[in-house]
Amino acid sequence: MGISVGTRQLPIGAVLAAVGGLLAALGSFLPWETASGNGLSISASGFDGNGGKLIVLAGIVAIAAAAAWVLDYKLPVSPGVLAIAAGVLVLVVVVYNYSGLQGDTDQATQLGISASIGLGYLIDAVAGVLAIVGGVLGLQTLKR
Repeated sequence: MGISVGTRQLPIGAVLAAVGGLLAALGSFLPWETASGNGLSISASGFDGNGGKLIVLAGIVAIAAAAAWVLDYKLPVSPGVLAIAAGVLVLVVVVYNYSGLQGDTDQATQLGISASIGLGYLIDAVAGVLAIVGGVLGLQTLKR
């Protein structure tokens, strides 16, 4: 099972891992939290705080694993395992930062400021899941 690109069949797991890696890197640069009030609006990206750089690195690992898989490049570890590890790392950073982000938004709301968790944070959460699912599919298909 795969996705046709020209004359090639790309494994769906590799595509999911690559998309997860790309979204992880992108999500780190997008707002993780936003606040507005009194005519001012501010936001902070994952790259501004804890773990954004680590998520970008994990995204690169997921993309590299997908590329090795598609190109049939032999690695000491299965590309599926690398994609899973990258996705787990993304989710660990996302979960680790949740309470801090939620605390910031709650505190801002108590002060009468409109605040919310940003789109970048949600994209990173989805990206971690995609990389893990792609890696699991990779483990299933690469063993055959």
